[in-house]
Amino acid sequence: MSRFLGPVYFEHGGREPLNYSLDFVRRTGGEYLSLLELRSAHDAEVARICFANGEPFGQVCERLGIRLGRELNMTDDAWRFTPTNQVLPGGEDPRDSAVAAALREQGYLVLQEGKHFHQFDDLWDERPKYLLSFEKLSSAQHLLPANTTYRISQRGVSSSTNERTSIFHLLPPGRITGHNNPTERTPYESTNIDRLHLLGEVNTFAFDFVTRLKVNVYLSMFILQSIPFATTTRSRAMLSHSALRLTCNHAGYAALWREQVGEAWREERAAFDWPVLKDNDARWAVRAAIDAVVADAYGLSRAQYAHVLSTFSHKSYPKAPGLCLTAFDELKELGLEAFTQKHDPYGDIPLNEALPEPQVSGFRGQGSGVRGQGAEVRDEGPEGIVAGATQAHRGRKLKPDTRHLTPIQQVIDFAAAAAARQPKAKKAADETAGYQVSGARFQVSGAGSQVSGEEEHAATEGSEGSESDT
Repeated sequence: MSRFLGPVYFEHGGREPLNYSLDFVRRTGGEYLSLLELRSAHDAEVARICFANGEPFGQVCERLGIRLGRELNMTDDAWRFTPTNQVLPGGEDPRDSAVAAALREQGYLVLQEGKHFHQFDDLWDERPKYLLSFEKLSSAQHLLPANTTYRISQRGVSSSTNERTSIFHLLPPGRITGHNNPTERTPYESTNIDRLHLLGEVNTFAFDFVTRLKVNVYLSMFILQSIPFATTTRSRAMLSHSALRLTCNHAGYAALWREQVGEAWREERAAFDWPVLKDNDARWAVRAAIDAVVADAYGLSRAQYAHVLSTFSHKSYPKAPGLCLTAFDELKELGLEAFTQKHDPYGDIPLNEALPEPQVSGFRGQGSGVRGQGAEVRDEGPEGIVAGATQAHRGRKLKPDTRHLTPIQQVIDFAAAAAARQPKAKKAADETAGYQVSGARFQVSGAGSQVSGEEEHAATEGSEGSESDT
């Protein structure tokens, strides 16, 4: 590699040298004038157009009130973690909506690491290794209010050579994350419709392409804030509704669905039979339409968009580039308005611009259907959790009663817990219609024991970045 002052040239193993003009570096390099990892003149051309037609991601988030940040440190906070197999020795997945609800009754949140979610998918890969009891969060109560609603989370450890690099998802209530996965800290200051709109764009190939030009093995918030975000205001409804359809994969998202489109259901499967989209082909038909809209919003030509698609492996769904280009051609033929109307079956429903309501009525360490005692968190109902949260996040902190803590006893009966909750909240039970839950009883052992960071937690940043994309 050789560099020269003035315009900056890079030679790559005999390939054509790349010319980095000072104006290009200023536009793309951020505060420190960092150089993009361009591989060809085609990369440079696409990057120039995207940066010229996009607003920095950090500015977009600030304008929408979406603030991503660290929650727990996977090393320093390891003592708080309870191995999942101590509480669910039968192999049940704590991300399952019925299991997660019973765990909250028992006093647990799920620790969701980056390897446990993917784009529009919170059930990616194996089940999470750790849970967190409210008892061990007594010194980190500021994290609990945000866990009562839906939040955006981003995978930080994500190499530019993986199948995908920009990986975002909307987590359901009751999930807490590690430091490698920046997650919303003040979700009551922004709307779910803005989250869905944002989610739709950041998981596209065009946004991901520009991201990969800046990333080696870790997508930090510093890098992410400078990535150009295309202006897609005219297609906001279509992008938001499409992201909603892709996100609602189980009954844990039923409340989000009803918040956005009410009782409307215009899908090929039975009403409220999750997931919304029945298979990978149906999902990618929706994703291709989103992708085409965002590529067009960046101002890319068909040839430039084809180049973007050619830089990804598509090993998990080889038909993706063909679907995306077909959608792009259709958009150009129909025009943006007609295209978005065609691909948004819920386009006639007004967007819900209201701030979100808490979806978890309260965190308890003792509940119906759970035998034995645990730590009770006195939250005075959902209002106590989020009081004033929409006004600079000034809600009351939760007050755990730790004076009479006793180890949690032996059995969580998930079926009994679900049945006991129905009389108290029939609407919540209705929301899970079509979602089958096993009535098996699960054994719990050692739930009250502490976990040593050296003995029980061997997770590292590198392990979180090892993808098993299929």
